[in-house]
Amino acid sequence: LLAMFATAILLHEPAAVAAKSTHDLIEELAAQQGITLDEEETAVLRRALPIIGRRYLRELDPTPLLKETMQGLQEYDTAMAKFRKKAAAENKKDDRPVSAFRRVALALNKGLNVLDAHSAYLDPESYSELRIRISGKFAGLGLEVTMDEGLVKVIAPIDDTPAQRAGMLAGDKISHVDGTPIKGMTLREAVGRMRGLVGTTIRLPVVRGVVEAPFEVLIVRDVIRVPAVRHTVEKDYGYIRISGFSQRTEPGLLAAMANIEKSLGDDSLGLILDLRNNPGGRLRQSIRVSDVFLD
Repeated sequence: LLAMFATAILLHEPAAVAAKSTHDLIEELAAQQGITLDEEETAVLRRALPIIGRRYLRELDPTPLLKETMQGLQEYDTAMAKFRKKAAAENKKDDRPVSAFRRVALALNKGLNVLDAHSAYLDPESYSELRIRISGKFAGLGLEVTMDEGLVKVIAPIDDTPAQRAGMLAGDKISHVDGTPIKGMTLREAVGRMRGLVGTTIRLPVVRGVVEAPFEVLIVRDVIRVPAVRHTVEKDYGYIRISGFSQRTEPGLLAAMANIEKSLGDDSLGLILDLRNNPGGRLRQSIRVSDVFLD
């Protein structure tokens, strides 16, 4: 995950010459497609492209990514024009606050699809939400999700959370939230609707590949405390389950290994490290976990 966001972290830019050539490319492609960018949106693209270029696993030609981003901006503007026209015809007014980064975020994420399905731009609000999720404690249902064909797709239910106890599985797709269709929403909007007060119930119609008809799941919202590491001893083997890479993962792993060593001592025949349905998290924590086992 490329956690790129428009805050002070992005102020560490390469030399002015590189920034200028990036800026020129943005302006050139925007002019070709008749796209107007405000100062904030231009700054996001100008700062994000060098980061992607430095950190992506392959050498990057920014032109295809930018072209797709400009196409995303064009599609956004067209969709918004239709929405405003329809709202005006129906005499409706939408007073919902819109993030200053919404337009460029949607477009840049369309551009990043040129690279792969796993790189993403996070605006400041999204990045703040990510930090909360990987801190190991947050309020919600206990689902790691993404968007797929206009529906919310479950990457994995988090262990011992309301979602897992309700029977949600990796690969499940959520079509509505309390009767409201998800199609047409952004992921943030859909996740926002799934949040609510602790103790309240949410109705989620679920589409599951092996089940012909959608079915409804009721989940009671709760505070989610994610135990990053669980362990047990099975006969002469230690078993460690890592459900995510939060700031608690490495300490939890070391504690689990110490407890297993205390239980088995010289009788240990091995260790099973279970990473199934682990949705990821902090890169540095995954490196530290690897360092526990590698020289």
